[in-house]
Amino acid sequence: FRRLPVVNNDGILVGIITATDLVRSLSTANSAEEVSTALNLTVADVMTKDVAYVSMDQRFLDAVRVMVDRHVGGVPVINGRRRVRGIVTERDVVQVFTDKICGVKVSDVMTRNVVTASPSMKMIDALRLMVEKGFRRLPIVEDGNLVGMVTIMDLIRLLGANKSKPPQTIWKALCKNIMEIATPNVVTVRGDRDVGEAAELMMEFRIGALPVLNGGKLIGIITERDFFKLLEPMIHK
Repeated sequence: FRRLPVVNNDGILVGIITATDLVRSLSTANSAEEVSTALNLTVADVMTKDVAYVSMDQRFLDAVRVMVDRHVGGVPVINGRRRVRGIVTERDVVQVFTDKICGVKVSDVMTRNVVTASPSMKMIDALRLMVEKGFRRLPIVEDGNLVGMVTIMDLIRLLGANKSKPPQTIWKALCKNIMEIATPNVVTVRGDRDVGEAAELMMEFRIGALPVLNGGKLIGIITERDFFKLLEPMIHK
């Protein structure tokens, strides 16, 4: 999961914590001591308290509108007592378009100015770049060719695998090359394909983005967020 609703002892929604929230404090660390400080923060220290949400009787489009207006990737669904009963995320939006021919090309909705990483980048620098730019993933490019992808979840898995180890070990791991945790065989899509095919690939491989290639070269990236563009005429009717 990339986000978790936060509830109090009575089960009442009081916030939400995302993958980016988890690593934001860590991204400013420059030593093992600062890593230790970041990892010992509480959920309340880093969560978003002014959480966007929808009620169970609202429409799916209402949830999408809230996500667009609040610039968030998911909203908890609550009942009349403000208790969490579900969550609507960007992936649910993608699922709407799965197995459908939409008549819209990937190149029409993709992000063209792609921020990339080099294979020699350290994990901590990739983390800082993602937090700074507000991205959850970085395609890794060498000599114009796509050689991998690193995501914020890759970094969280790294932390999870080292959670019982001393901060010095974690800091050393963060200073290693990103190719150690990156996905080398990246699922991609061509710009001339229908967005419904892109949605099907995302759901099949359980991924949130597809680099877009033309002649083997990276020309853009389509993410779960880009599918919101297809709903804009209905969202703000």
